[in-house]
Amino acid sequence: MVSIACSIIILAALITASVALQRSYAAVEAYSMSERDELRVQDYVAMDCRRATRTAVTTTSGGTLYTPVIDTGSWVNSGGTWKWASDSSGPTTLILAVPNYYSSTGSAQAPSYDANFSIQYGSGGTNLISYYKSGSSFIRLLLDASSAASGSAPGQCGTGVAWSNCYKAIATNVSSFNVNPLNQSSTNGTVSYAIMFFPTFKYTTGSGTWRSGATAPSSAVGSNGDYFVIDTTSTDFSTVGNVYYKNNGSYTLLQNVKATTAFSQTFLRNAVARQ
Repeated sequence: MVSIACSIIILAALITASVALQRSYAAVEAYSMSERDELRVQDYVAMDCRRATRTAVTTTSGGTLYTPVIDTGSWVNSGGTWKWASDSSGPTTLILAVPNYYSSTGSAQAPSYDANFSIQYGSGGTNLISYYKSGSSFIRLLLDASSAASGSAPGQCGTGVAWSNCYKAIATNVSSFNVNPLNQSSTNGTVSYAIMFFPTFKYTTGSGTWRSGATAPSSAVGSNGDYFVIDTTSTDFSTVGNVYYKNNGSYTLLQNVKATTAFSQTFLRNAVARQ
């Protein structure tokens, strides 16, 4: 009896220690993956902002936007070309234009000069790059403005295929994406943005929708199982990152749980982008 009792105590201790180690490992892995996504987003946006140029973008209403630009809406195929459709209900989107550094196969194109002695790559042309949040993913969409639009909307980039006229999620567990008004002065033009990531250590196994806003959510928002985080548009910065969970028709603040915010400000290195 004594031996059995001792064995049970030792076995219970081993099980408890094993569960604790597994939870610790999962937490460390989730933290590493979240940090990886944060760094990837900052690297991508900074790289494209530094390479950005000023390019005219035609809208479906017949107007013109000049990149870099921030707007809400989406790209549509209009008359065989990609046009921007502004829509106040669409996601906040950072739109950039960069030269065609790569061919359709993904190979780097050798630079050359045109008749005006302006440098170009390959046959010239421009890639339109859009950054926006879709669901809980952060999307980088690339369109070849010099090619004919095909299909009603860009598809998802495939594995091993050059990213052209398609989109790719470059981060997950994203709760909000906010871009400050562009500073396009000729001397210190910059792009500033903040992207918020949901905590991944716990409370992320539910099937509810992840939402965000400037203030604590009303019980009328969403449904049971949803999460809500206060984003960087809040006037009370001490509340930014607070996470709420909805259960039994009302939201409750999750204690000791905070979303992570990554800020970035990138200088528009190309002078033509600061015009």
